[in-house]
Amino acid sequence: MDLHLGQKVRLRKIYNGLEGIITKIIPYDPENPISLHGTIEIRITKSVKDFYGKVGDLEHFSHYKWEEDLEPLFYWSEPREPTEDDKLIMYIVVKESLHMSVGKIAAQTGHAVQLLIKKYNQLQKADWGGRTEEEINMTTRYELWDDHKVNDGFTKILCKADDKQWEKLKEIYNPIVVKDAGKTEVIPGSETVMALFPMYKDEREKVLKRLRLL
Repeated sequence: MDLHLGQKVRLRKIYNGLEGIITKIIPYDPENPISLHGTIEIRITKSVKDFYGKVGDLEHFSHYKWEEDLEPLFYWSEPREPTEDDKLIMYIVVKESLHMSVGKIAAQTGHAVQLLIKKYNQLQKADWGGRTEEEINMTTRYELWDDHKVNDGFTKILCKADDKQWEKLKEIYNPIVVKDAGKTEVIPGSETVMALFPMYKDEREKVLKRLRLL
């Protein structure tokens, strides 16, 4: 199996369900008597009940353990983890034309974040083979955003969009969109707030960059 830095993998047998991102590869060295096997280092992104590792921990696996057990899940061409100056950000967008009150916006924003987390949990429970590359990328970025060891602060930015910008965002991204029940300020079925899975600032499309802060 060809392994790459930044590749996301799952262990199927020994630690069934454990998932992580490869952060280091140490090849087998026949001239080093101590190095009996090649090893890899994995930063855990998803743990299992019967495994002692926690999300964010680093684990080392010898060649004899992982040669037939690793299942490649996703490959980043360049491994990238958040830094102090390059954080993952969850963007939350409010539909400006509805003229909602501050309290209404607060409630709808809470719904949006809750639904995004629910979507993440659904994707995590799904069969990896049935996920699209976009969905795998979404879950991977969420896990890094949610890991305080590599992305301290759980950064969120709240913006507002007009109707044209709103529709454009829906075309470009796969957002979580809140549809209101219509019990208070807006008509039933109104799209009020959307939440986007975490991304880096330089990954924003032009329409998102142009949004004004709420």
